[in-house]
Amino acid sequence: MLIFFKNQEIRVALKSPLTKKIYEISLKDLNSSDIFDQITEKIIYETGDVSAVLKKQRNKVIVTLNSNIELRMNRNSCPLLMDALNIKTESHNIHHAIFPIRFDFSEITRKLDGEKFHLIEYENFPLIQEARKIYKLKIRSGMYQHADALFKEFKYIVLRELVDSKVEMSVPLHTKVTFGEKLSNMLGFRMNTFTEGNYTSDYILELRAGITEVYVYCDIIAPSLVGDVSASILKIIPIANEYKEQIAKQFTVPLYFPIRKNYFDTIEIELVTSSGTPIKFISGKTNLVLSFRRRTA
Repeated sequence: MLIFFKNQEIRVALKSPLTKKIYEISLKDLNSSDIFDQITEKIIYETGDVSAVLKKQRNKVIVTLNSNIELRMNRNSCPLLMDALNIKTESHNIHHAIFPIRFDFSEITRKLDGEKFHLIEYENFPLIQEARKIYKLKIRSGMYQHADALFKEFKYIVLRELVDSKVEMSVPLHTKVTFGEKLSNMLGFRMNTFTEGNYTSDYILELRAGITEVYVYCDIIAPSLVGDVSASILKIIPIANEYKEQIAKQFTVPLYFPIRKNYFDTIEIELVTSSGTPIKFISGKTNLVLSFRRRTA
């Protein structure tokens, strides 16, 4: 087997998969409750481990396997189960699944008594020889309108957006990935280093996490016209600084606005983005100096 890296060629000798054990999962004695939960329980009983999980969610059946497990089905042994999963072929094998496999669910009209399928457990081999290579990859600058366009920029790992706008990521075997802090935050992950396995982000994907301007509002000044709306806005400050750089804005000619309160003991200042989202500061301090003067005739 040949693996090609940039400007070099590495020859790696791999052992063929060696079968450790074959399990026959019988589908007899299933009651009318959730069929797939019962199948998972039978798998745990037969294998002594959660090596495979079948779960029905709405109109889908999700199959999750351990990396060294293969699931084999054929129409001679489990035709009704294959129909329930909308599998039209004579046989179907699931193995090396990076993400859980999703099947369209069809209603089961008859009992599955007498049906069966097989799970094959393979030995996990250590590497005969480890080849280590470090790549530093940079995402191209630009405004990405959709998650798919951004995810195409990633190499060696697989990312996709879930229905709840979180990110699912798969890191292949023998791989470690480290994101820059800004990229990790944008993808919604608390941590920034990941080893082989599947991950779901802690927060939703923020494609427009970059802030290009800050809108400064103050509750004591009289509203003024901003576009087609009236708002108590002090200033719109463009931001061109790099991430984590200190941002300092000084105005040699102060801007004065009429106030709408003759008496006040607190002043509320709000910093938001152009969409009205409050800006959250992870660290550091924010200082604002206000100048007051008497109104002249």
